[in-house]
Amino acid sequence: MADRVILPRALDSNGDIVPAAEAYFYETGTTTPATVYSDSAGTVVVAQPLEADSAGNFAATFATEVLKVDIQTPAGVSLPGFPSDPHYQTQTNAGSAALISFTPTADIPQTNAQDAIEQVQTNLDDFPASPAFTGTPTAPTAAVGTDTTQIATTAFVKTQVLDEDDFATDSATRPASQQSTKAFIASENPVKAWVNFNGTGTVAIRESFNVSSITDNGTGYYTINFASAFADTNYGVVGTAERGVSTSFVALCLDNGTPKSTSSVDVRTISQSGDASLEFDSPDISVAIMR
Repeated sequence: MADRVILPRALDSNGDIVPAAEAYFYETGTTTPATVYSDSAGTVVVAQPLEADSAGNFAATFATEVLKVDIQTPAGVSLPGFPSDPHYQTQTNAGSAALISFTPTADIPQTNAQDAIEQVQTNLDDFPASPAFTGTPTAPTAAVGTDTTQIATTAFVKTQVLDEDDFATDSATRPASQQSTKAFIASENPVKAWVNFNGTGTVAIRESFNVSSITDNGTGYYTINFASAFADTNYGVVGTAERGVSTSFVALCLDNGTPKSTSSVDVRTISQSGDASLEFDSPDISVAIMR
């Protein structure tokens, strides 16, 4: 099967149409006339020169070998760009994409664009609907508050889920729904500070909330210092203390000599042993401040 010879419209150096322009066909690198055809089967030979119509267009022309082509005016002057050697031809038995080269890859070993496109489609068809990923795959992180079917990365999830700090701090960077959740927790929970500590020897806090430190003022006498100050002193204080082996009971009370303040409160642990009441260092003291 012959290949199509690409013959452009005949135009002069000014871009004007050259009616009845003449096309000559030669074996490449020579002035030996080459045989060309009017059909892709290569059965109908075209007489030379091939003449363009009044609009400068040539009839379809085919060849079975690489050609040199010269397009001239009727006066025998070659048009710009001619002679052309070797001249452009295209296969008639393949799509144009098959004529474009492609650099092979590991997944696409084909060497032309058409075959590469078909291989890509095959690869897509073979891709599982629900693949099982291995390693540590990544994906773009959605903006805070996104509510779509987009994949949620661990970074996105962290922005959407309340953590321990969020319950203590109302961060303005959180979505509105979480802001209202934290506001509800802050406004509805009456316990604004609490602490559990060992009151013997060197005072040691075991766990706490909104308590920065404990000051040991002496036997059975402690100052609880708040991490965040209260707006006023209209808060309530409750607590328990573990009694000693030789004491019948122990009570936790406010120090009557030191008024409550917005930043701290003084408490005492009093034990009862027989008829005597005295201050006592308890090994397990819990205090809650409510407002």
